[in-house]
Amino acid sequence: MAQCSIQFPDGFNEQLSAKMHVHLLEQPSDQPTNVINRDQRYRVVVHIELSAQMKRMLCGEWCVSVSAEGIGTAGEHKDVKNVKMGNCSDQWDEVTFDLDGDWFTPGADDTAPITNKACGDVYNLVVTAVGLDPCKHEPIGIAGFCTLGPVMVFG
Repeated sequence: MAQCSIQFPDGFNEQLSAKMHVHLLEQPSDQPTNVINRDQRYRVVVHIELSAQMKRMLCGEWCVSVSAEGIGTAGEHKDVKNVKMGNCSDQWDEVTFDLDGDWFTPGADDTAPITNKACGDVYNLVVTAVGLDPCKHEPIGIAGFCTLGPVMVFG
């Protein structure tokens, strides 16, 4: 399981609580993994839950990102999604990122060479989530992150 931290403004602390969970799953088996073959597909599943009655008064969206920072010359990558909060439901808000294993391969604009592709590279994989207001899409003070790394990528 990933290590996660989440915070929100002090005035909300007694009224609202939050949880965040993230999983890296091999596809199509949906099995957890931290060793990735560039020839396979993967899914990062993010669950964010706000609890308490006052959550129904919140209207906003989540800005969620998945980032990979390579160790050494492995390169860096980031994907971002904005999704509406589902605060009328008692279910978690869920955001998924479908990744090909070659998502971890440096692209044409990345100057980092793949030096030991067959031997593998290691990435720190991190997911962030920030609550945004629905008008100006600016942070409202609810923010969190989960670390999924280190993750080994080979092939």
